[in-house]
Order: sequence, then C-alpha cells, then structure tokens
Amino acid sequence: MRKRSRRYEKMARVYDEEILPVWTQRFGRMLLRGLEMPPKAMVLDVACGTGDLSLEILRRMDSLGRIIAIDPLGPLLDIARKKAGDLAGKRLFFRSEPAVSKLGFADDVYDLVVSNLGLLALEDRAAALKDLARVTKPDGLVMITLPLSG
Repeated sequence: MRKRSRRYEKMARVYDEEILPVWTQRFGRMLLRGLEMPPKAMVLDVACGTGDLSLEILRRMDSLGRIIAIDPLGPLLDIARKKAGDLAGKRLFFRSEPAVSKLGFADDVYDLVVSNLGLLALEDRAAALKDLARVTKPDGLVMITLPLSG
C-alpha cells in the first residue's frame, strides 16, 4: 500500500511540475477568459488537480465567495492545500471525491461549476455533465474544457 502511495505522490509532483504548466494551465486560461464572478459566489471545481484553477477563481472573487474543490487523488489535493496556504479551510475547501458521474452534493447549490479537463477519465461524460448542471443554481453557469480530437 505504501508503494502505491509513493507512486501517486510522484505522479502528483510530475503533474504539477510538467503537465500543468504546458497543458492544463492553457485550458484553464481559456475557461476563465472574460469570467465575471457574482457577489458571494459559491463555486465547485471538479477534478481540481493541484488547485491552480481554484486559486485563480478565488483571486477573482469577493471576500465572501467560497470554493469547494474536489479531486479523487489525495496526493494532488495535498499539493493544492500547500499552494492555498492559509486560504485552505477558510474560503477554499478541498475534498477527496471519486471520479463518478453522480456528485455527492445537493441540487441548485453552486453559482459556478468548473471542470478543467476533469471529465476526460469518465466513460459517461453526458451523465457527468448533466450532474454538473444538477448541482448548479438555475441562473448559474457550468464551464468545462475538453481537448478536441483530430
């Protein structure tokens, strides 16, 4: 079990140092282009990885806004918590949640739901997108990125 944990920790570091800067951050910038946050926004970041998108959204929010950032991999969340520093557990909350198409959240909670390349691993992306819409307020916004094929 410890060997598997070390492998995930190494994978998380490689993701944060190598993949994030050349791949994930580019999609994140596109996702946030022109985004305006409502006052007191409640945001859900699905498959948050090492937290860069969550932190950028937090910078754009007023002081009453809150973000729940979820990811199935604990080592990625560990890096995200370190990046968030004192903000973790105050305005930005990280939670380990499995990559499934049914989220463990009530209906109509979030003003904004984002997923930056987070639906790639799911077999039923349509069901996952429907569930993202379920947890979003009727006047809220769901924003995702997926790479194009071909």
